Amino acid sequence: MTGFSDGCTPGYYNNEGKPGPITGQNGFFFGGPTEFVEILAKWREDGDMKGLKLTESP
Repeated sequence: MTGFSDGCTPGYYNNEGKPGPITGQNGFFFGGPTEFVEILAKWREDGDMKGLKLTESP
């Protein structure tokens, strides 16, 4: 996502042309709603929460 944002006109979605580590996290999901639900169901079924990063707030 960052590579794509680098080539875009500066604006809201790429932090005024300065994409950071969180830019991809705030991107869009281009699949359909049922696909998203299936992805979440599989993720929950696996139980390991792969890709989830928990941090404590300061």
